[in-house]
Amino acid sequence: MTYEYLFLGMVGVVLLAMLVGAAAGRTASIQKGFAVCLLTAVLGAGLAYRLTQGGADAGYAPLLAAAAGLFGLMISFSASLVSRRVLARRRKAA
Repeated sequence: MTYEYLFLGMVGVVLLAMLVGAAAGRTASIQKGFAVCLLTAVLGAGLAYRLTQGGADAGYAPLLAAAAGLFGLMISFSASLVSRRVLARRRKAA
């Protein structure tokens, strides 16, 4: 396995999760924001599985997919909670 591809893949997961989390923080409720984050994490895990399945490291595909999904879910939901708090403080100050 080339570590450069693994590193770039995780950078992509983090960037996508931060963007999705910032957008999910603007939803009407925390449950809807979590649903958006969960959907994105499942899609990201599926994409990670599909991209690693065909290479020489196909044995690691389920592990990498689970890691990408959980990592993306954790980061995106955390970013949505922070975004929700920042927006609430801005509305309160205005």
